Amino acid sequence: MQDAVESLVARICGREATDALPRTLTFLAAHQVMSLRLSDAQLMRRLGWDRLTPQRIDQLLDLIAITLRAQLAALTPSTP
Repeated sequence: MQDAVESLVARICGREATDALPRTLTFLAAHQVMSLRLSDAQLMRRLGWDRLTPQRIDQLLDLIAITLRAQLAALTPSTP
């Protein structure tokens, strides 16, 4: 799975899949999702939530997607 995502990120960034940039970006995105799961109790206390609901999970994933899109946009070669 990670290889497939790295290949996709590499294409978006105009890099080779074996380049450090797509590998690192893929790693960081995966760990954003994993860190939410590992520290969900702390996050819920911080947000004042008593539990995770499907809507709240979607909200958190939307936020991760925003940051990932921004990272990809910053790394995407501009077209003339």
